Amino acid sequence: MRKVLISIALVLTLVLSFAVPVFAAPSADVTVTAAPSYISITIAQNTWTVNGLDDDGKIDPDTTYYSNETGATGDTTAPTATVVDGDCYFEVVNASTVITDLTTNMIHFTGGDAMQNIETGYANNGASAYGASTYVTGAAWPGAAVIVKNSGSDAMTSSLAATTNIKFGIAIKTQSDAWSTGSAMTSTVTVTATES
Repeated sequence: MRKVLISIALVLTLVLSFAVPVFAAPSADVTVTAAPSYISITIAQNTWTVNGLDDDGKIDPDTTYYSNETGATGDTTAPTATVVDGDCYFEVVNASTVITDLTTNMIHFTGGDAMQNIETGYANNGASAYGASTYVTGAAWPGAAVIVKNSGSDAMTSSLAATTNIKFGIAIKTQSDAWSTGSAMTSTVTVTATES
């Protein structure tokens, strides 16, 4: 009888072991990652006193000024043939997660003589009107200078890689006629990043 009981117990154990899988997984997980298209820039050195980097900050009519990095070369010294960091006072600090284009617009000056943006670039000016252009590190000067308008300027740099910073400068040619006041003028340069 004992043999029969042991045989029945053995058969039941084998049957039950096949009926309930020991290593079965009733569910599985999938990890989902969502990376946003995020555009964020700031500008290091966000003020510039024209001709103030190595001089007294007073400007003359019919003169071109450049925003150099330290003023060591002077505000009236043009960038090198291939623009280097030292030719550029401003830096776009780029925290964007996507490739971007950067556009620069500059409004008319207010106060004093209130120079108007002639919108034809740094090489041009007129009565009560200034011209402006931007340039970036690595670009050819003056061939790659980009005309700065009140709005609707072309990109000063295209396809800037995500989280890549870039330095830039501004060239301004002051109005051709004499000043009518001795009061300071102010303008704003707006740099806008858009996804390429």
